[in-house]
Amino acid sequence: MPDTKHYLRDAKTGKKVQLETSEKRLTLLVKEKDPVAIKNALSKIEKMAAKASLRKISSRVYEIEYANNLSNEEINKMMLRTQKELKNVIVYNVYKAKDRYGLIYITDEIIVTFSAGTSANSIELLAKKYNLTKIEEYVDDQLICVFAQKPGNWDNPIEVANKMENEKKSCLFHSLLNL
Repeated sequence: MPDTKHYLRDAKTGKKVQLETSEKRLTLLVKEKDPVAIKNALSKIEKMAAKASLRKISSRVYEIEYANNLSNEEINKMMLRTQKELKNVIVYNVYKAKDRYGLIYITDEIIVTFSAGTSANSIELLAKKYNLTKIEEYVDDQLICVFAQKPGNWDNPIEVANKMENEKKSCLFHSLLNL
């Protein structure tokens, strides 16, 4: 049964969108930018996931798809093994928005829309608490910041965004993509 404890906020409406995990896919985020290092990491991954197909999603995001559904235990074993053996690759679940089509592949970036009047100090403290670095900032009707996870931070960005949303009045909503 797919996991449904995670959610995103729809960037257009602000409404919660429940997420389910894919039972046969994993996202691989390659932290390296060097093409040779990426090729070496992918070669190791192909050997580790012998009964699966590997597909490029974007420049540093790949998908492992297994022929059969995996148990949560099998998924966790693969994630732990990859994190142990490949320091430059992070493994996350692939998600699907409940009752919608399409897959959601995780990156290491979190988009946060702050309530009007949120101080720079509050934003800095929030980033420090969740081990994030602010990489971009946009000002519209509200302040929108893009954060990246710091090196060595293996936390699932959706879980981090869900925790951040519970911070008292610091953030209006978070999303990782426009649904």
